[in-house]
Amino acid sequence: MAKSLQDQLLQAGLVDSKQLKKANTEKRQKAKQQRNQKAGSTNGNSAARINQKRLEKSEHDRQLNLERTANAKRKELNAQIKQLLLKNREPQDDNGVAYNFEHDNKLRRVYVSEPIRKKIINGQLAIVKYKKHYEIVGFEIARKIADRNPSVWIKINDPGSPTPTADDPYSNYQVPDDLIW
Repeated sequence: MAKSLQDQLLQAGLVDSKQLKKANTEKRQKAKQQRNQKAGSTNGNSAARINQKRLEKSEHDRQLNLERTANAKRKELNAQIKQLLLKNREPQDDNGVAYNFEHDNKLRRVYVSEPIRKKIINGQLAIVKYKKHYEIVGFEIARKIADRNPSVWIKINDPGSPTPTADDPYSNYQVPDDLIW
């Protein structure tokens, strides 16, 4: 196997081992400086890219945190609504009187006792749709539910009767709001 040029020069006595070590050290340092200069010229661009990615990540994390807090707040409000309904709902009676009302242009019906039916008609009680069920609660409870989530459907009767106009031909014939069909 052929010997390296350095080994051949050392054997010939033209150089000594100190000179070889010094030459190798200078060669390594020069190579290292060249690598650092190349990295330094692209380092400014990479630092900007790294900073940009860091900003994007922090913005993404902030958006995720906002979504999580919004979901937690929504869950908390739904739990409060459910608790209000469970504690304050009036009993429905399958053998009671049917109370008819309109929701989404469809006729809906709940069966309640006669005193509860009269309270619904007078506006003292309200009908609230929570998820897929209709519940009957007091007027104040319905207002609290509406404050927590305005998208919950609530039916509250206005106890005041509308005043007929002077030119209404049917002003003498009052049609009750609580008409049983």
